[in-house]
Amino acid sequence: MERDKRIIVAALFILVSLALLSNFNLIEIIGGSLIDTYAVTSDAAVNITVTDDFPSINISSPRNLTYNHGLNLLFNFTINDSNLDSRFYSLNGGANTTLTANFTFNASEGSNTLRVYANDSFNQLSSVTVIFFVSETLGEDVELPTEYEDPIADTTNFSALNKSEQQNLENMILHSPNFGKITFGEVINLSDNTYGYGDEARLLINLSAYTIISNNRILISSEDLIQLNKSATIELYNLTFSDPIILKDDVECPDTICTIISYSGGTAIFNVTHFTEYSLEEGAIAGQARQGGKSNWPTATIVKTSQPEGVAPGGEAIGGETPAVKPKEQIPTKAAEIQKPKGLRISLESFWSELVILPFILTVILFLIFVRLWFKKRRVKK
Repeated sequence: MERDKRIIVAALFILVSLALLSNFNLIEIIGGSLIDTYAVTSDAAVNITVTDDFPSINISSPRNLTYNHGLNLLFNFTINDSNLDSRFYSLNGGANTTLTANFTFNASEGSNTLRVYANDSFNQLSSVTVIFFVSETLGEDVELPTEYEDPIADTTNFSALNKSEQQNLENMILHSPNFGKITFGEVINLSDNTYGYGDEARLLINLSAYTIISNNRILISSEDLIQLNKSATIELYNLTFSDPIILKDDVECPDTICTIISYSGGTAIFNVTHFTEYSLEEGAIAGQARQGGKSNWPTATIVKTSQPEGVAPGGEAIGGETPAVKPKEQIPTKAAEIQKPKGLRISLESFWSELVILPFILTVILFLIFVRLWFKKRRVKK
């Protein structure tokens, strides 16, 4: 009997223990926590940023060029860095000055060195250097159509002129040998910078874009080249009219603006007081003269002369651009973020949940043993 009691007590102890472990997170004994069934780790991410991204600096103005003006040069820059801490510059070895925005500055004649610095919160310092030159005597950049530069053309040799000569240009000529010529009768200031220089090293006098000398047509866009809106003598070649009239913007030009000089051998010569578009058209029935048989176009013999190329005083003309000095290029890289893997979550509850069927099975077995022992005891008593 004693043996049977011990078996029953042991079975009940095991049953109660399994029940407690499978249904509670904590076993509390005498009001105190004895066992925590969770082995808990924090799931907070640990971010470690490792970066070799130095600040990126770009200077769009000034550039590695020779400027013919040193006043009010544009200083345009961009600096990119998500952790930017400070930015500053130095001109010609002067004191470092904090940069806040784009601005204008003055540079001296000769070589100039501009350095821009940027520092980030990781104490990574970047710098870019631009070397540029200022030559106040350098003439403006004149762009010509190809036909104006024909070897037999009388076009003024602009590349041989310094800035001062371009500002006091007499008898300026634009010449297309096949179609016509413009000879200005007033002094031209080709360096007129009414619109300012912007970020350009020199003014671009774009005669290629804003002047036309073609078949029976001469045009200067005076809105774009205000310095050429002057009086001039115009010649048009290879015409086939008998008694032409002059057109200004496709309308007959009044005598107050256009003055006839001559028309002979297919060449018309006339003066204009200012510039726009000029051309000719037939003004009378072929073979018949206007105004009682008198032609408005006197006959003249055209003698073409070549204008010698101009040479700047003192010898060679000053021009050209200093070869660019490229600053060391920064190679941007992406910052790498290293994240510590999350800790493993260990739970005894999840472990026992897998064994939830075990207590049930053991309970049934123990119950059957208990019933068997009980019936056995009753038979012994009988």
